[in-house]
Amino acid sequence: MSAPARTPAPAVAPFRNAVVEQQGWHLRIRQLPLAACNTTRLLQELRAFRAEVLYAGGRRPEFRNRAGEYVDAQLLDFGAYHITAHATATAPPGGYVRLVPPALTSQFQTRALLGPERFRALLDAHQASEDDVYEPSRLVVAEHARGLGLGAVLNAAALAAAQALGAAGVVAICGMDDGQHRFHERFGYRLLPGTEHYDTHYEDHVSAMAHWTGDPNGEYHDLVHQIHRSITAKAAC
Repeated sequence: MSAPARTPAPAVAPFRNAVVEQQGWHLRIRQLPLAACNTTRLLQELRAFRAEVLYAGGRRPEFRNRAGEYVDAQLLDFGAYHITAHATATAPPGGYVRLVPPALTSQFQTRALLGPERFRALLDAHQASEDDVYEPSRLVVAEHARGLGLGAVLNAAALAAAQALGAAGVVAICGMDDGQHRFHERFGYRLLPGTEHYDTHYEDHVSAMAHWTGDPNGEYHDLVHQIHRSITAKAAC
């Protein structure tokens, strides 16, 4: 039986830049254009930051090249929203998460994992379409910023931004071995049965998860709501 139709929250007009403050963090939400190039300074900085965290002191050597540079080049970066968290307005990022919009659905990691047919069936079951589903990914927190609740702020920011943009839902790939899936469940995400497998790139078992607009945001309901309200206020200016 199909799930009841979701009613997305009123959406703001698409925006390219927004800065909101939450729990002492400055959250910058920036969208790179589809036509951006690999030499864009912002893109290089974001990729280097992600790669250094993902490198994890050598645990994942593929994120560092022979020249000692941290590298994490993905096509999903172009056209995506990039959310960074800063301790002050001028501080370097302490954490990051990417929000991929529906224009890039064909490149979703979740779609690649499920396959086109199962991915469409998932959307159909929730009366959603490829035009209104987003995918958060690459959630990373620098070592110096861990233990401060920043991961929760970033995860809430991605969910709030998607909802502010009118998403019917979000889909994501989560690691299982380190309990990332349980972290997402605290926001109201649900595991998609039969999607768990071992990913040699990340040396982790991963699974697909989804959260549909209108479903509860779990124990982080207030946090998601606060960031959502801040984003819509900023985007309306």
